[in-house]
Amino acid sequence: MSHNPRTKQVTKFSRRDADYEAKLFGSWGNQVPANGGTDPFVPSQQPIDNKNEDDLDWRQNLGRSEQSRPRIAPEDYFVIPPQYPLIDILGPRKSYLMQIQTNTGTWLECAYGRQIDMWGTRENIAEAKSQLNNKLLRIYELEEKTRRKVRGWAKPERALTDKERKRQERKSNEKAEMEPYLKHKAPLESKPFMGVFILPNQDIPISHIIGWDEEKLNEIRAQCKCHMWHEAREDAIKVAGDTKECVAMATMRIKNLFFTIACRPNPLTDKPKQLYFIDQPSENYKISFCKTPYGFETPRPSPATHGYRLLEPLRTGTEHSLQFVENLIELGEGDCSGRLTMKETPVRLPQQILTLNDRNANRLEQGLKTALERIRLFDYDIRMKIRFGQIYMMDYPTKNNHWTIQEIADKAFLNPKLRAELAPCMARVKENMDPLFEYLNAHGLNEYTDSPRTSFVIEANQVLEFVQPSRSRGNAYPSPRFDTRIDCSFKKDGKIGLWDCVTEHQELLTASMINLEKNYAWELKLESARRVPTDRPSPHGQLIHTLRLNILLNQTSKGNRLVYTNNEELTVQSVCQKTKWLFDWEENNYIIEICRDEIWNQQPKEKDINIEIDLATEPDKTMYKVSMYKDAWYNRFSENLNLGVGMAPNWTPGDFLHTEDENVTKLVAVAREFLDILTENLKRYWEWTPEEAKLRFTERQ
Repeated sequence: MSHNPRTKQVTKFSRRDADYEAKLFGSWGNQVPANGGTDPFVPSQQPIDNKNEDDLDWRQNLGRSEQSRPRIAPEDYFVIPPQYPLIDILGPRKSYLMQIQTNTGTWLECAYGRQIDMWGTRENIAEAKSQLNNKLLRIYELEEKTRRKVRGWAKPERALTDKERKRQERKSNEKAEMEPYLKHKAPLESKPFMGVFILPNQDIPISHIIGWDEEKLNEIRAQCKCHMWHEAREDAIKVAGDTKECVAMATMRIKNLFFTIACRPNPLTDKPKQLYFIDQPSENYKISFCKTPYGFETPRPSPATHGYRLLEPLRTGTEHSLQFVENLIELGEGDCSGRLTMKETPVRLPQQILTLNDRNANRLEQGLKTALERIRLFDYDIRMKIRFGQIYMMDYPTKNNHWTIQEIADKAFLNPKLRAELAPCMARVKENMDPLFEYLNAHGLNEYTDSPRTSFVIEANQVLEFVQPSRSRGNAYPSPRFDTRIDCSFKKDGKIGLWDCVTEHQELLTASMINLEKNYAWELKLESARRVPTDRPSPHGQLIHTLRLNILLNQTSKGNRLVYTNNEELTVQSVCQKTKWLFDWEENNYIIEICRDEIWNQQPKEKDINIEIDLATEPDKTMYKVSMYKDAWYNRFSENLNLGVGMAPNWTPGDFLHTEDENVTKLVAVAREFLDILTENLKRYWEWTPEEAKLRFTERQ
C-alpha cells in the first residue's frame, strides 16, 4: 500500500528572528531547557505552581510534561533509499531516530512511507542528515563485506549420510510445495474457499503489518498453504485456498497479526494498571498514615526525607445500642434496667464495608482479564505471582489525620494520584525465617528435591548487537543502549547452564491488597518483557561466556560468588544472587517460594572494561522474600515464547478466572489463608530484638 508524499508548505522565518523558536516549538520556545540550555525539546524541570486545592492535599511527585509536536510545516526532509529496511535505519521502535533527535536538537518524524520530516535550525538539520548518511554507509559496508568471496583453497564437500540426504530431500519437497504460494500472490485459478480481512485502521501503513517484503505474510502463506494478497482499493487482505480449515486459520492469523501491530505495549508511554484494595475487616476501624519504622527496607534506594507512610488501624470500640424489651415489667438486665449486661453487643458494620469482598473481587477480575487479553498474542516472557510484604505509600492524601474505611477504599484508593508499592523484605537474616521453615516442614508442605536453587540476575545497560567499525571520516553514530536483565544459572560442574536476556520490562497489572488485621499484605503482579536473541554473537552472549564462579569460604559467608567482565558494549549495573527454597502446597495447588536476594550495586568505571570483577565482598543488601504461584501459570505463559507470526496460544483469560480451581474468589481466599500463616509464624523483621536473634542463632548451633 503506497502513500503519496504530503504537500509541503514551508512558512518562511528569519533565522535570526527572536520569535522563531516560539513559533516553531509552541509554548516551549522561551523556556530554559533542563539540560543546560542546549536541547529545546526537554521541558523545564522548575516546580509547577499548581493552585488546585485538591492537588495541594496530596503529597505527590510531579513528572515531566510530554513533548509537543512542532506547529509548522517541516523545514526539510530526508528520504531513505528503498533497498534499505526501515528498521535498520530507524531502529526498534524508532530508537535510532530518537537518539539522533536528542543528539542534534532537531525534531524528526517518519510517519509516511520512507520520508523523514525535519524541524530545527539549518545547522542542526545538516548534522541530523550527516548522521543518517553515516548509518546508511555503515549498512552498505557491512553488506559488501558479507558479499565478498573468501579467497584461498576450500575443503571438498563430503558425501551426505542417508539421514542428511533424507532431511535435505524433505526440505526440498516442502520448499517446492510452498513455491506456488510465495511466487504467485493471487491464485492463477479460482479456489473453492475464500476469506477476507478488512483492515479496521487505515492509519497504519500496510508495510508495517505484512512486512516490507511481505516476509510476515510469506510465513503465513507457507504454513497455511493459502494464497494471500493485499487489495489496495478495498484496503483488505484476501485469502484463497483449497480447504475451509486452512483459509479460516490464515484469516485468523492475519487478524491476530494486525492486533499485535496496532496494540503492542510500549513501556515508554504505557502506564501500568495499579489497583489498591482493603480486605473486608471484621471490625470497624479508623485509619491513619503512620511513619515507616526505623530500618524499613524499600525495593529501591530512597532519599533521607522520603516521607513514606504505612496504614495503621485504630480501634474505635463497640457501638452503644438501646436494647428493646417487649415487657417493661420484666426488665432483667440491659441498658433499660440500669444493670451491666454480660452479653457482648455485636459490632454493626456499615453496609459499604460488608460489600468490600464482592466489590474487590469484581474489580480484580476485570483488571486481570483486561491485562491478560492485552498481552495474550505477543511472544513475550510473561510472569505472574503473588508476593507478600508491606504496602507503603509514596504519594498519599494529607488532608486528614484519621480516615474511615469507606473513605480509604472508595475515595483515596480510587484516586489516580495515589502511589503505593510493595516492600517485599520479610527478614534480613536466616534465623528470622526459621519459624516459617519449621511450620512448612511440620504441616506436610514437601520441599522440592533440588531445593534450594541458586541463580543470578544481572541488570545491565548495553547495545543489543556489536557495533561495526565505520570507514567514513564523519562522526560515528552512537548506537542506542538498552536496559536489560540477564538470568543465568550454573551446572554442578561449574559451567554456565540455562540463561536468557530480556529488555523492555513492563508491569501490566499490580493489584495490592491490605489487610488491617494482619501483619502483612499481598500483591498480585503480572509483568512482561521482550526476549533478546541469543543465537548470534552479541554483547550479552560475550558476557555470559566470561562468567565463572569463585568458591568462597570464610567465617562470615559460605558459597559461590560470581566473577564477571564488562565490555565496551555492555555495562553491569547490579548483580543479584538468588537462593530459592520451593515447597509444594498440595492442598491448594500452589508453590511456595522463599527467596534470599543478595544484591551488589555496581558503579562501573572506564578502567573496569575487560577486567574481571570478583563479587567476593559482602553484598550491599540481603533480604528474604516470600511469594507463591501456580505451576500452571508458568506452563501457559511458556507457550508465548514460541509463537509464530499471527499465532495465538492455547490459553485464554477464562483459564485463570472462570474454572473451578482458578477464579478470583479462590485466589483471594488462598492469599488470605497464607497471610494467617505468616502472621502467626513470622514476626516482622524490625520487631526482632538483638537478644531474640542471638538466642535463635544459639539454638541452631
